[in-house]
Amino acid sequence: ENAPQLVFLNYKQIDKLQTLLAKHHCPELLDELPIKVNVANEKERKIFLYDGNENKDVVRIEDWLEAKGPVMVMEWALNLRSEASCQAKTLHMEDELFGCPDEALKVTPESIKRW
Repeated sequence: ENAPQLVFLNYKQIDKLQTLLAKHHCPELLDELPIKVNVANEKERKIFLYDGNENKDVVRIEDWLEAKGPVMVMEWALNLRSEASCQAKTLHMEDELFGCPDEALKVTPESIKRW
């Protein structure tokens, strides 16, 4: 009863979500959908990771991924971390999300218990 109303959705399904929301909350927009605007399409992304050490080192994410990449890819491909709590929950969520034709997942107390 007090559970949060939370839904995970594959980003590729956003047009369906816009239509559903408009149908119930702003039907005057139905003829204009889907609305697609990328306000940052020309902006270059610069992503950095901050090291937790005393020096407060900054590492570009591309460099970090290059250094860690093969290990991370192998862990994912071989499912070596399937029993790690956070990663295992994420994998279970992904399995449920992509196992549904709509690629949408409503989070319920029952689904959380399965993860």
